[in-house]
Amino acid sequence: MTIIEVKNKKQLKQFIDFPNQLYKRDTNYIFKNDKAIFYKLKIKVLKEKFIKCLMYEKNSVIVGRVAFYYGIHEKVKTCFFIYLDFIENAKIVNEMFDYIFQDMKVNEVNKIIGPASHDIFDDNGVLVQGFDFPPSVFSTYNNNYYGNILENFGFEKLNDYVDLKINENLIRQKDLNVIALTMRRRYNFEIIKASSIKNKNELIAQIFNDTKPGKEEYIKKYLSFIEKQINYDFVLIAKEKETDEPMACIVAVPDYNEMHTKKSKIIKAYRLRKKQTKKVKIIELRIMPKYYKTDLGIYLCSQLLKLLDEQNIQNVSIGRIKENDSYNMKIYRKLGAEISHVYRLYKYDIDQNKEK
Repeated sequence: MTIIEVKNKKQLKQFIDFPNQLYKRDTNYIFKNDKAIFYKLKIKVLKEKFIKCLMYEKNSVIVGRVAFYYGIHEKVKTCFFIYLDFIENAKIVNEMFDYIFQDMKVNEVNKIIGPASHDIFDDNGVLVQGFDFPPSVFSTYNNNYYGNILENFGFEKLNDYVDLKINENLIRQKDLNVIALTMRRRYNFEIIKASSIKNKNELIAQIFNDTKPGKEEYIKKYLSFIEKQINYDFVLIAKEKETDEPMACIVAVPDYNEMHTKKSKIIKAYRLRKKQTKKVKIIELRIMPKYYKTDLGIYLCSQLLKLLDEQNIQNVSIGRIKENDSYNMKIYRKLGAEISHVYRLYKYDIDQNKEK
């Protein structure tokens, strides 16, 4: 039994491929684009050495993996772990985290949080509810023993995040009709597909800045992602007709995890069946402060659902949402959304656990 720290391309490919081997007979696992992950990690792991990747080897077979890096959480230097996968064996988890704790000791760090990626579009959290059907895009998958093993080791819950799924039977259509009528009477605005707006990135950036001020680098990365990965027809922007000022935007993405599964090489290698269901996930809803206490969010969402329905897309998910985000939960509940998956972010304090 050996812990291997990834040092070269061959080992990195083994690290990335491990979940495909672990879950190859699990019909709920969605195979990822290994090339994209390799390109991203190659820079962070082998060149910048910002992330350290570990593999647990037993009898010349990889049976576990985890990666970690250092950052700041609540103004305190913290270790974050990500890409956690392992067979059902508590000893593997204990030894991998003991290895990380030794590195933390050298760096004088006591707290570790995860799974939490430095990349805003990476998988985060451990799946603790929703094992009976596949997760949507930007959501991880793992077996149901992960949470128990981590908690027995000493990890505690930091936050829960949820993915939702639209259930047409729960949609309150009468409420939506009243909201639509009220919004049209009160405000002179229009909702437009981002694909038909020349300055769409400028408007989206403005909405992001005014609703949740952040680093300029974050917004640039987000806009770059939208340009490369998202069909702009699934991005709607509400703006005032007279002033042309943006009011809100909603961003949805096609489930390219599902598209990836259709690739013939992957289907043959892992004996998968082709999946034809069209899926879309709502990943952002941003409303300008001026309209925060109106029903604009519900109206904008309902317009997106109407657009998707016209394209014969009924499989719509939403996420991730923090468990105590009552504002967005209220909006999505009126749209017929119900919780499909729950993901848990864990924390561990070395000093506190020493005292126990």
